[in-house]
Amino acid sequence: QYMHNVLHLNHGNGFFSDVSQMAGVAKTEWSWATLLCDFDNDGNRDIFVANGYRRDLFDGDIQQKQEVYVRANMNRYKSAEDMFEKGYQDFMDVYDPIKVRNYLFKNKGGLQFENVSEPWGFADSTFSNGAAVADFDNDGDLDLVINNLDGESDLYENLTGSKNNYLRIKLEGPRNNPDGIGAKVSVYYDGKLQQFFQQKLVRGYLSSNEPTIHFGLGKENKIDSVLIAWQDGKINKIEQVPINKVATLAYKTAVPGPLKSTQYAPLFASVTNEFLPTGFVHKESRYDEYADQILLPHEFARSGPSIATGDVNGDGAADFFIGGAKDQPGSLYISRNGFFEMRATPIFVSDRKFEDMGAMFFDADADGDSDLYVVSGGSEFNEGSEMYQDRLYINDGRGNFSRSGLPKTSSSGSSVTTFDFDGDGDLDIFRGGEVVAHQYPQSPESYLFVNEKGRFVDKTKEIAHDLARAGMIKSST
Repeated sequence: QYMHNVLHLNHGNGFFSDVSQMAGVAKTEWSWATLLCDFDNDGNRDIFVANGYRRDLFDGDIQQKQEVYVRANMNRYKSAEDMFEKGYQDFMDVYDPIKVRNYLFKNKGGLQFENVSEPWGFADSTFSNGAAVADFDNDGDLDLVINNLDGESDLYENLTGSKNNYLRIKLEGPRNNPDGIGAKVSVYYDGKLQQFFQQKLVRGYLSSNEPTIHFGLGKENKIDSVLIAWQDGKINKIEQVPINKVATLAYKTAVPGPLKSTQYAPLFASVTNEFLPTGFVHKESRYDEYADQILLPHEFARSGPSIATGDVNGDGAADFFIGGAKDQPGSLYISRNGFFEMRATPIFVSDRKFEDMGAMFFDADADGDSDLYVVSGGSEFNEGSEMYQDRLYINDGRGNFSRSGLPKTSSSGSSVTTFDFDGDGDLDIFRGGEVVAHQYPQSPESYLFVNEKGRFVDKTKEIAHDLARAGMIKSST
């Protein structure tokens, strides 16, 4: 695992994707302030990153340097504590300073960025952290001021000048929000929405930018309209907006915007207490996954319980199984007269050491009843552990289960899907691998088990060898 920048692409539906590697902005030294601004007024927001690291605390040779310093200076102090207290600055000088240049990426469109740091004037190495933008000389482009640790601040004049057009918008908000913080500004030209900005002054690292909103327009010389949506739902809309000027939009002239919310009557109602009187409480283990892998985007050991439904006792009513976390047995609930009762199942108690993930009822042995497959997952155990062995429970037709044999599974799993892959009339199994424990984001093994008259055989390498490293699979159908 290596630290890198993340550029989140908003898909507009509540989901984001990291496109930093594809965009070419993943690596920028030890970074602080990040500003997304259109520095060349071409209509695309560029990215500035301030860099600097006063002491290299991650120097792999630092321990040896510290030992040399201690041996050479120990006789000057009463104790190690005294040395650390009185000679702290000398001790810290063991760590090398790292001056690095700041980065500026030109947005070329299509989520592609080009490193233009040196040609655009950022060749000097510094200890930079805070940074802010403003049009200091009122010439229509954004200038840049940078704070440098243990040094003077840098002020950079933008020389773009009149090469491209621009629009600057000054918001006059309500009395308690004069700069219009949170207001959303949409700019339309060529018959459609082209640019969007939400007013926020604080960006980068401990820095605040000018309140005037800046849009580069490239060669565009006509704006259809600008729409301002204020925090309370009121809007301003102006048309035929002049370019290369500062347009002022005041909250006092805003009008109520259209109501977008729609009230719906509840479609579902909880009947848990009525139909599941015994209840179920999922109990996760106390394993701290971040202590082992600090850069994980989320935990894999706390995925919650799996649920599978099927008629396990042949009465025509659907029953269900809920998987348990490590040290919690899975639970089987049988439908009786419209209610669900938990049935004690000794084999589930015996197998409580596993972390249940995906689960599915299907007729594994072609005897007409619902057998149960449970995937073993999580990330508490080392890769190759027997705790990642999946389990197949054979039903006797009355809802009593006993464990049957399966091919070996040695990586953390997530999902199970059944399908007649070989067309011989019985159900085969695909088992998806979710993660390589303690080695995120390596690709885990997934498996294809072929049903040979009720006995499952691992045929992954023979007929689907690419599944062995098909990626981190969360679900399958």
